[in-house]
Amino acid sequence: MEEANEGAMASPIRELRRLYRDAEAKAARLRLIVDVRSMLDRSPWQTIVHEILSAIAGFAGANRASIHSQTGENWQYGAGSSPPTADTVEMRFIGAAWMGIEQLELALSRSAFPIHEDDRKTIQIVTDQLAGSLAAERQHAVREQLTINLQARERELARLVEAMIGAQEQERRRIAYDLHDGVAQSLVSLLFHLEAAGVAMDDADTARRAIESGIEIARSSILDVRGAIAALRPAELDDLGLEAALRARLDSIANMDVQFRSDLNGRRLPGPLEVTFYRVAQEALANATKHSGCSRIDLRIALESPQSVCLTVTDNGRGIAVAPAFNDQEGGGVGLSAMRERMALIGGSLTIHSTPGTGTVVVAQAPIPNPMKELS
Repeated sequence: MEEANEGAMASPIRELRRLYRDAEAKAARLRLIVDVRSMLDRSPWQTIVHEILSAIAGFAGANRASIHSQTGENWQYGAGSSPPTADTVEMRFIGAAWMGIEQLELALSRSAFPIHEDDRKTIQIVTDQLAGSLAAERQHAVREQLTINLQARERELARLVEAMIGAQEQERRRIAYDLHDGVAQSLVSLLFHLEAAGVAMDDADTARRAIESGIEIARSSILDVRGAIAALRPAELDDLGLEAALRARLDSIANMDVQFRSDLNGRRLPGPLEVTFYRVAQEALANATKHSGCSRIDLRIALESPQSVCLTVTDNGRGIAVAPAFNDQEGGGVGLSAMRERMALIGGSLTIHSTPGTGTVVVAQAPIPNPMKELS
């Protein structure tokens, strides 16, 4: 009778102990999940990963826990040590963040005793937490870098706008100066000759000479006006394209050996590219003819690929001292900076190679938008 009572009492005790162990196991699983989440929330992933791996190894009864990326990156973290033994097995868990943006593998080295299925699920949850946290950190880093890049582009755009406004004002001053010293002076002289002819109406020879002088002045003024119009916007550029406009510009250079090469073969580039490359060539040729003391100029326009075009202007003049900062997108004289800024507005670049006494090479490159559509 007493033995039966003792057996009846032992059964509830064993059940209570089982329930207690189950409760402890559930608490340990929940604690691991919460602790890992807490560690990931308070510290950057790379600084806390060893502590997390140690916690996982302790939870799983493993000698070592390690983790590495499955997205093509060469990195691995580990905690603990696992000398190879006959009864050591590897347990592997694949963690994936949302949409597979980050995948990693967790490996546990432990003795070959069974592991509860709920423990496996807990380790899988933690592995997914690690993958998700790493993906979130990387997305944050990418967003920060994009923000930095955007701010840099905004600053560059503001600088370019300011520079272009300055260049426009400089061009207006140049046009006003040319009109004042050219056409305006010629018109004043023409007026004087016409007035003189009017006064000398009784003297036919004097009146005739005054009128003839006035006619020559008018013809010269017409040539000056046409030259100014061509400098502002050559008709060839609109009607025939960049290649023809460059040929016409080179034909206007006298007393100099001028060579022109092109593989465009009459093909047209997108309008903004043609205008920009013409202006850059115009400025480079003006610098060469006015300041370099050169006897030869080579101009080449070439398609580097279906997606890129390159203009090169080379002279054999005295050369210039180009500050390294210019080719690093800073500094440069007004004319050089204007060329560089024009190229920047079409996504291109400008590089100048020159030292005193060696001549100058100006290289302008730019991508061609929609090359298959535009180059036809």
